[in-house]
Amino acid sequence: MNLVSEPSQHLRCRGGGENIGDDPERESSRGATCVASGRQVNTIYSMSGHADFATYCTELLAPAGKVRCKRMFGGYGLYVDDVFVAIVVGDALYLKTDEQSLPRFQVAGGRRFEYMRQGKQQGLAFWTVPAEAMDSPVLMQPWVRLALDAALRARAGHPPSRRPT
Repeated sequence: MNLVSEPSQHLRCRGGGENIGDDPERESSRGATCVASGRQVNTIYSMSGHADFATYCTELLAPAGKVRCKRMFGGYGLYVDDVFVAIVVGDALYLKTDEQSLPRFQVAGGRRFEYMRQGKQQGLAFWTVPAEAMDSPVLMQPWVRLALDAALRARAGHPPSRRPT
């Protein structure tokens, strides 16, 4: 089932030089070893279905700014105005949190993004939003704002790295 039939051109996800949805028949065997919803996921999945969900997520975040989507690690990274604020893995959207915003996500029943690395469960500071926030961009906006603020605070705490010239 396609969640988005025709994504807006400025919301197309990119990665490896391709827009998502370029080859709906392509499948990937790079299944994520993710403990997203209490169970480990390591399966072959259709890129088309997950690409459609990632595109849907970009539309949810769009009122917050210019959204860019990039394939990464078997999922997608979402950027709002070039600030990394979310990851999409399978059918789950995780937004960036920090010490200040985390309690809001916890009280709302969010789940932390977790994965297995070298046989050990690891977690990142990305959490799911309440189910109703996934229904509309208007309901998503307070959560996106929290994620943007957390990402900007993290960016302010880390000076940009200098590349040797």
